[in-house]
Amino acid sequence: MRVEFGVFAPATIGNVGPGFDCFGLAVDGLGDEFLLERSEVDEILVSGRDADAIPVVPEKNAFTVAMRAFAGQQGDKLSPFRIQINRSLPSSGGLGSSAASSVAGALAAAHILEKTDRTEAIMKAALTAEAAVSGYHLDNIAPCMLGGLCIVLDTDLQLVHKIAVEAELWVGLVSPAMKLETKGSRQLLPATLATKDWVRQMALSSSLIAAFLQKDTAL
Repeated sequence: MRVEFGVFAPATIGNVGPGFDCFGLAVDGLGDEFLLERSEVDEILVSGRDADAIPVVPEKNAFTVAMRAFAGQQGDKLSPFRIQINRSLPSSGGLGSSAASSVAGALAAAHILEKTDRTEAIMKAALTAEAAVSGYHLDNIAPCMLGGLCIVLDTDLQLVHKIAVEAELWVGLVSPAMKLETKGSRQLLPATLATKDWVRQMALSSSLIAAFLQKDTAL
């Protein structure tokens, strides 16, 4: 394979602590790699962790869905590519593998079309792909795109605030020997929450941000 360029997308943790659908954290050093070369037809090759679980049909793969979404938004059309996906992230394992593919695909299209400065459009295209395969949320996409710890203020308006993490913390990752898709897990959540519970949730969420900013590991 004659690689023209590659994209690396890091692992992310959504729903950080009490920050359900609001907090997302990028993880340094772990992620998936996407290598591209021009071809006569679109082709997807997958290797690495959970490779058998990844669709190779372009219409169903988050990477190519995001590529086409970005090109469509810009009024452009992409030529066919052969795409080699080298996976390190588990599928349905809580480390944002679908978001990684979505962000990488949108970034790849932006690179091809020389529009990498259009961050909002890239995230919108990634969200289109993420919504198709996982759900309509930004808590993995935002940190995958921007890095660090992100707070999602509004998914529809793509309002995201990146937090400067001052605390020197290590992240310990454990991948359980089970698969739990995001769509399926959301169906297990209660439809309502008692007032005392969501007040407690707000207090814990605010405290977590303060801890990151103030280097307060005890908090």
